[in-house]
This record gives sequence, structure tokens and C-alpha cells, in this order.
Amino acid sequence: MARVGALGEPVGGEALRLAALHEYALLDTPAGDELEAVVRLAAAVAGVPTATLNLVDEDRQCQLTTVGFEGQDSARSDSMCAVRFLEGRTVWTRDACLHPDYAGNPWVTGVLAAVRFYASVPLVTPAGHALGTLCVFDSETRELTDSQLALLEDAARVVLALFERRRQARENARLAAQADEQRELLEHAVRELAERQEFTDAVLETVEVGIVAADAEGRLTLFNQAARDWHGLDADHSLQPAEHAERYHLTHADGVTRLAPHEVPLARALHEGKVSAVEMVIAPDGRPPTRVLASGRALTAADGTLLGAVVAQSDITDQRVREAGLAEAHAALAASEERLRLAFHHSPLGVFLTSLQPGEVGRFLFANPAVCRMTGYSDAELTGGMTFRDLQHPDDHASTAEHLQRLISGETDEGTLERRYRHRDGHLLHVTLHAAVVRGEDGIPSHLVTQVQDVTEARRARREIARQARLVDAIPSPVIVRDLDGTILFWSAGAQAAYGHPATAAVGQITHDLLATRFPLPLADLEQALAVEGCWSGELQHTAADGRQLTVLSSMVRHEPDDGTAPVILEINTDITALRHAERALAASERRWRAQFAHSSVGQAVRGLDDRILEVNPAFAAMLGRAPEELVDATMTELIAPEARRARASHLTDLHAGNADSAGRETLLLAADGRRVPAHVSVSLVKDEDGAPERVVALFTDITARRAAEAARDAAAAALADRNVQLERANRLKLDLIGMVGHELGNPLASILGYSELANENWHALDDDDKRGNLAVIERNARTLARTLAEVLALVSLDAGQLRAHPETVHLSGVLDAAAAHAPRTDQCVVSCPQGLAVHVQPGHLDQILANLLSNAAKYAGGATALTATARPDGTVEIHVTDNGPGIPADLYDRLFTRFARADSTSRTVKGTGLGLYITRELARANAGDIAHRPSPSGTGSTFVLTLPAA
Repeated sequence: MARVGALGEPVGGEALRLAALHEYALLDTPAGDELEAVVRLAAAVAGVPTATLNLVDEDRQCQLTTVGFEGQDSARSDSMCAVRFLEGRTVWTRDACLHPDYAGNPWVTGVLAAVRFYASVPLVTPAGHALGTLCVFDSETRELTDSQLALLEDAARVVLALFERRRQARENARLAAQADEQRELLEHAVRELAERQEFTDAVLETVEVGIVAADAEGRLTLFNQAARDWHGLDADHSLQPAEHAERYHLTHADGVTRLAPHEVPLARALHEGKVSAVEMVIAPDGRPPTRVLASGRALTAADGTLLGAVVAQSDITDQRVREAGLAEAHAALAASEERLRLAFHHSPLGVFLTSLQPGEVGRFLFANPAVCRMTGYSDAELTGGMTFRDLQHPDDHASTAEHLQRLISGETDEGTLERRYRHRDGHLLHVTLHAAVVRGEDGIPSHLVTQVQDVTEARRARREIARQARLVDAIPSPVIVRDLDGTILFWSAGAQAAYGHPATAAVGQITHDLLATRFPLPLADLEQALAVEGCWSGELQHTAADGRQLTVLSSMVRHEPDDGTAPVILEINTDITALRHAERALAASERRWRAQFAHSSVGQAVRGLDDRILEVNPAFAAMLGRAPEELVDATMTELIAPEARRARASHLTDLHAGNADSAGRETLLLAADGRRVPAHVSVSLVKDEDGAPERVVALFTDITARRAAEAARDAAAAALADRNVQLERANRLKLDLIGMVGHELGNPLASILGYSELANENWHALDDDDKRGNLAVIERNARTLARTLAEVLALVSLDAGQLRAHPETVHLSGVLDAAAAHAPRTDQCVVSCPQGLAVHVQPGHLDQILANLLSNAAKYAGGATALTATARPDGTVEIHVTDNGPGIPADLYDRLFTRFARADSTSRTVKGTGLGLYITRELARANAGDIAHRPSPSGTGSTFVLTLPAA
């Protein structure tokens, strides 16, 4: 049996409740006669011999005062009152032994007492915090009448009032003490001022604190030098106090809002007795504003007569600037740390953090997802105690440990190693490790940051190159083998024939000095490409022994012998000097063809028979993320991913052998950012009048989507394929958006310009109807522009994740009437909305949603026929926009609310962007609502249902 009291709602938060309890300072203090009397009164009202006033803190029940028994503290877990007091309602039971909440409590079972009848009234503060209970109980069963319960609740309110009076008395005493202290200080200062006036005047004129004073009527009597500098004026005793803020340009801290006369700190000090740390801005005309903190008090004579007031003003302008800068720096640091975390997490290269602390050197502290994919181990396994020895091949342990010691000792702070890792399934990986030491402020190494790159496939490729290099002496083209510093180690017969230098003279020379090489890029970049990628291909300019200038197509490969000797560079050069002259001559005769070539939407490339690209169109360059001019004179091989080059050569065999005029295949293009672009290429051989091959034209179609599905079967390539698909989707969205904006903005803009020019040139010749007609056309097209721009801006906000809603209560009746009145073709529309029906939504979002739905009804269905709002039992409101048009094709249902979704039957006849419904749904969802389409059962007409939270 329980009764809910009317004392207040349950406590919101335990921390706030405990803070309120401690603010009253009641725990472990004498209750006092008044509280003891109330507890006795409660016992008498209930007709029981025992009663107590309980306070409940974090872990105990404190019995502040008791009647009929010796009170004591007990654990909160043992307290009967702590079971239900947070509910904020009165609880009582005739027999606690039979109550499920109390039957096992030690106050009932006999451990602490043998309570039977029990009643407690919670002590709830005006702020809603339950401090404890006023409790009456007996060892006998009893009943309570409603009048007894009401009196007990009255007694609880009296207890709360006494608590509040005691708290207020303490606060008043504290404030009085402070006031006395301040008054004594001020009186002492006044006495000192009288005795040392001259000294004080000097201080006032030199101190960097503004001092202003007024007499008992509030008229200004004093500005010191700082105050005069900041205000731009001296104190004007003739001014009324109400004129001070206006005359001296005093504003709130926002620097804009003028202070009201009663808000001026000097006036507040005079009338309120004291003012402390009030921030305001002094902004006189023609002077920089000064931001100050003002504190002061009223001045009184010894007999209490009010003499006036004084306020001290401290310049905090620079302090606020520093605080703003510090806040900005903290925000930038947080953003930088987040970017670093994301970079580690999303890096395609593996990243380890390895401990260098004594006793755990080599233990993994952190591993990013790329490391987990590379090794097959989970993050929990790697960082759960594994060390580098658990991953590396046993033969690599000693050299790795030696390198770690060099890092720890400070002999070096970074290094690059090649090691073998054992995958979780047992197979070996070859990896390149780039490691750097992180040291503390004391210089002691803390941990090691290691970047891990899987080079297994690269090593296999280099071994294959080594096998093929044994055949190079039979190649007629110049073949040169040099070491990493350029010294020639091997000079083929083809090189001797092309350049005129015999092998005996060439070997031992520096290759690029001997041939006076001119590079298409800095030599350091070329060497870096060889070091990182293992190969480089490009066009070079060489000078032969007889002074001839040769253009060669150079292919360089870095070879690392299996015997562990130093790496070498294998260079094969193809003389394309004559071909380059021919290509340039041919380009002059193809200008008209290039115009078509440049504007084609299909990727196209023209290359010579030596594989060097003569021209590419913008579509092809866009596929690779490059500008067209970057690709001219590059080889097509450079643009093909290394893994697809061999297949390319075999597919071109028939073409170059003359067995076919064209060939088609699938390939992988190499984009500027390193990504692979799957494409279908159709290659045609262009012949001259004599039937001799002249050049090759290749048409490229991006097949990323199809290849992405195929590549899904290859787990090692899944991440790369996903990135390609995302990039392609983003590119298509950009192109769609650009095309849509060009069309949807271009046509209305052209119409506005045309009608504007017509009106401007013939204004006086036009009659009033013609003028209104011209202006109506301009207005209609301007509204179209505004609507399209709003949709594009909304789309950009959605893509950037910046769409935010600030809902408020909106009454629907007037909104629906206004929407129907301003929408086109709504003369037959019936608006129905119960009076007073309201929703919780951002008003501008609701206006945009309704405008879009009514505009769609006008464009596609001859106008809306009904606009209806109804309340739902689930606390939402549905707004129906209905039309009697032809309805929406069934094949459009699934993508109706996606970007650029339009029906084929109306896309050419009805203007639109295909963004409206997509944006409408996102706006609805941003306001905790949604939108759906309900087709008519008859097949004609449609209803769009907007659902929003009821207000």
C-alpha cells in the first residue's frame, strides 16, 4: 500500500542531489530545537512512538534527530528510506514484513529493528533534489488516514523551510561579514585619502586603472588620467546620470548594445552598494574601443550618509585577445590530433608503435588496420603482448635487435630495413620497414614509429627482371647497365651503334655525363622513382659521339641481384628521333580532327608506333586525374598499370603484325594519384595511303563499376577497388552536378537577359501589358534560378554533413494556407488542418518542403488537389499533399528520393534538377521526421506524406 505525495519530481542526477545536500551543511550537525519539535509533532500526528529525520548522502543514512529511540548513522544500502525517496513521493505501508521492497531490510528483520508500520515523506528542495525523509514507524501494524498523511507532508514542508532558513541565515551572515569587511576597507581608504590627498591624486593620474567617481546624486566628480584616455572626455558634472552611457559610449560586452542608465556600473555601485567584475566596452567616436572590468562600491560617511560611489576599471582588451587566441590554438591542436589519428587509421601503409622501454623492448603498442590486413593478426593479438620476434623470420631477429640497440643508444634516430614477416597462416611476406625513434623531453627513447610496406610482389618482379636481363645483349636497342651513382657497368652493341662510343671507352664513365642527358624531370625525382617504384620510363635527350641529338624512349629498372651485391639500373633506350619529327609534322594536318577529339566524351588517345602519346583528349586525361598536356610525349606503357602491361603486349600482337586493323581488350590505367582505373580499350591502327602503319588510336571506356565487382573476389585488392568506385562516383556526381547547374541555370539566365535587353531597348515603345509580360517572364525565371540555387546549396550542405535543424513550435493552419496561396496551380487545392495543430520543425525547412511538393504537383500533375494535416496517436503529425495527375511510374519508386532521380517520360518535357525530393527527405529527417510516397490504388494521382513530431 503506497501513496504518492505532491512534493516534487524525482531527482534528475545524483551528483546534483549530493551537491544540494552538502550546500545545506546539515550532516553531522545538531538538529536544533525547531527540527526536534517537528519530528515530535510528526510522531504525534501518526500516533507512533518513534520518528526520525533522515538525510541520505553518498553511502550512508544520517539520522539528524530522532524520537523514541537513540539515532545512529547506518549504511545507505540498509536504509528503508533510501529505497524509494528519490521518487519524490510519500510512501507508507501497514506492515513492512509483507511489502516486497522492505521485507528483507535489516530495519524490519530484527538486525537493526523490527519495524512493521512504516511511513516516509521525502524532503525535496524547490529545485527538485531529494535530501532525505521525514520518517515515522512502529513495531506494531497501523493505518494512516488521508488527513494524517496531509499533516505529515505539511511537516516535511516545514522541515524544508527550516533547512532553507538555516541555509539563508548562514549565507546572510557570510554576506554581512563580507559587506562589513569591504565597508571597513573603504572607510579606511577614505580616511587615508583625506590624509594623503596629494599622494593619492598623483597615484590616480599614473595608475593604469581607470577610476571614476560620482556624488550622492550620481553626477560625475572624478575621472583619472586612464579614465579620461579611455572615455576621450573628462568627467562632466553637469550631466544627468541617465546621460552617462550615451555621452561616454558605454556598451555591454558585445560592444554593440548600449548600457541602460541603471546598468552603468557607477550607477549600480551608487544604488546597489556594490558592483563587482562587470565587463563592458568604452567605444568613443574616433578612438579604439577599450574592454574593461568594472568593480566598485558606494561611499558613505561615518554616520552612514551616502556620499557617492567610486568604480575602478581594469583594461582587459589584450587579455581577451589572448584568451581568444588561446582558444583558437586549442581548437587547432585538437583538430591536428584528430587528423593525425585518422591518417594513422586510414593509411594504406602499415604503421606500428613499438616500445623501447627497458624490459619490453620490441613489444607492439599500436597497430593500424593496414598492419592487421597485412599480417592476418587482429589488433588485440598484436598489441596483447606480441613483439617483433613473433612476426619476423628467426634469421632476422639478431640484426633487428642490433638495429634497435643502435636506435636506443642514440647512434641513429631512424633507419630503413628489409625483413621477412611470417603471416598468421604461415606464409612469408617481404616488407620494407621505415623506423624512427620518439624521445621524451629528457632525451630517453620512449617508442619507435615504424612504417611497414609489403614488397613481396615487388621482389618477385625484380627477380623476373633479373632473369630477363640475361637476354639483353641480344637486343638491338641500346642497353646500358649502371650502378646507382651512374657508373656504366655494361654497354651493349646496340648502345655502341646508336651513340658511337665503343664499350671499352664507355664502361666506367658516368652515363648522363657521357651522353649529356637532358631529363624531363629533376634527376633526383627520377632516382627517387627508381628507388621507390623499382622502375621508370620516359623520354630523354641524348648527344651521340658525333654530336647528333637523339630523342630516346628510355625504360629503366632497378635490379637487386639475388646474391646480395649492390643494386644496378638496367636501361633500355629506343631511338625515336625521326618518329618525333614525323609526329610533329602529322599534328599540323590534324587540327580539325583534334577539335572533335578534344570535345568527345569518350576517352581517346593517339600514340605513335613507338608507344609515345601524341595527343589525349580531356575525357581521357580526366580518367587519369591529369591535364592533357601532362600526357603528351609520355609512353602509353607508363599509363598502364605494371600488372597489365604484359597482357597489353600480347593483345597488340595481331594489330602490329598486320593481321587486324583493330583490337579490343580490358586493361588497368595508372592514374596520377597511383590508383588503378579499369577500362575497356578499343585500339585501331591508322595507315597511310600505302597501307603502312602510321599511328594508333585508342578509345577508353571506364569500367570501374564492373571491374570493382570482379575485384571483390580478390581480398588483397578489395580496398583499392572500393576507393576506385568511390572516386568514380564522386566524379560522376561532380559531372552530373556541373551539367545540371549549367542547364538549369543557363536557360533561365538566358531568358532573363533576353527579356531584360528587350525591355531596356524598347521600354518606351512597349505598352503596359507588354511591360508586365516582360517583367513576369523575368520574375518567373528568377524564381527558377533561386529555387535551383537553393537545391544546389542544400545538396552541398548535405554532402558536407553540415545540414542542421533548429526546430521550434510551428502552427500548421496558417503555414499550409500560405504555402497553397503562393504555389502555382493550387486554385483547386482544398486545405484541411485542425485549428491549433502544431509541429516541432525549423520553419524555413517546412516552407521549403511544402514549396517543393506543391511545385512538383504543379509541374507533373496539374497542381495539388488537397493539402491535409492530421494528428497521429503516436505523437506525430502527417501532412498529405495529393494530386490527380498521371501518377509516378512504378520503376521510379525505389529511387524516387535519390539524387537526380527523374522519370524518363517527363525528363525532356518538364524542367527540373532531380534533387527536390532527395533534399526534401533529408530536410524532413534533419527535423526528426520523414517523407514517403503513397501511390493511388487506382493508378492515377499520388500522395506524398510528410511526418513530423507533434508540438
